[in-house]
Amino acid sequence: MNIQQRGNGFQLRVINPLLPKAFFHTFGSRIEAESYGNLLKAQLARGAVPREVFDKLSPPKRGSDPLVTGLLTSYKTGNASISRTDTKDSGYVAREFAAERISDIDYDFVEAFAKRLRMRPMTPSTIRARIGLLGRVWDWHLGRSGAKSISNPWRMLPAGYSVANEKEQEEIIRSGKEIKRDQHRDRRLEPGEEDRIERVLDGEKLLEDRERGLPANPELKVLFRCLLHTGARMREIYMLRRSQVDTASAYVRLAGTKGHRGALKPRKVPLRKALVATLNSWLAQLPAKEDRLFPTLWSGTEDKDELEGVSNRVSQQLSAVYDHAICPGLRTHDIRHEATCRWVMLKTPDGMYALSEQAVVKLMGWSSPAMISRYLSLRGEDLAAMISDL
Repeated sequence: MNIQQRGNGFQLRVINPLLPKAFFHTFGSRIEAESYGNLLKAQLARGAVPREVFDKLSPPKRGSDPLVTGLLTSYKTGNASISRTDTKDSGYVAREFAAERISDIDYDFVEAFAKRLRMRPMTPSTIRARIGLLGRVWDWHLGRSGAKSISNPWRMLPAGYSVANEKEQEEIIRSGKEIKRDQHRDRRLEPGEEDRIERVLDGEKLLEDRERGLPANPELKVLFRCLLHTGARMREIYMLRRSQVDTASAYVRLAGTKGHRGALKPRKVPLRKALVATLNSWLAQLPAKEDRLFPTLWSGTEDKDELEGVSNRVSQQLSAVYDHAICPGLRTHDIRHEATCRWVMLKTPDGMYALSEQAVVKLMGWSSPAMISRYLSLRGEDLAAMISDL
């Protein structure tokens, strides 16, 4: 880095192997030149070339600087490995942009973009999801363009960028808005809730202020038991076929519905005795030619949009059941947390814990053991039971 006075200005020159040629820029004062130069040196040391520097040295070719909205559309339609979540969220993210082009997106823009989301306000997890998506879109674009030395501005935000600072929180409160915070889900079934849910599924009315209860739904009752006693995802359960259920060997073979960038993770999950009995009874009453385990819930299609609709309908049905069963705040995903805790706490007849941490990770279909800490919501009485013999 070199700074020379040129007339009334100060010219900064930076030479670095990451740059296609020497970078020159003139500032009004030596302090400004030194400040920018030191910042540029720090970024180059991390292997990142700021977009404005790269564009000055290698101006975008005509047609290579598309609108951000166009890039998002290309990512959604032309990226074979895009995840289901990114496909859905790309529509929300596209609304944040008007006529901005890729060359307009530098670190200052990204920083201002994150602040705009914080001030709206959005929950930190939603902000991280949207900026994380934009980071993946930029990675995809840079990879395709071959410009691997350009820094991705969406990856340069500091830790904690999704949380409003004290000054921003004061502004949010003054504007009459509510500060949004992440909510850690640790809801589990409370004593008596499982019994009440099953009674509602049998058609019993528990709420005095309701004119009538929900009609009995034996199919949904079997699905609920499968969710609770396997910990599988809802789509993995309602898409089950006869060929995937082996009650003689007491396991169910899940095809897997979620994985890194769309990768399926099939696995076998053991069945406890009570669930084996439930499945045997249910299979016995299904028509012999019916291959689907839950024929009124799922038509057999594997179309992504239709499956999304099935998931929404089943979730709504279960939510109504939880409401009638007096289970405030309970969501179907909480049942997966409950199942995780039950697998972890499961003991053999001689009092030993039946499953290792690795086994729980495997049967839950996770890629990382870190997921256990996210799903494990042990109560104080659970911990007391674990050390009761010590």
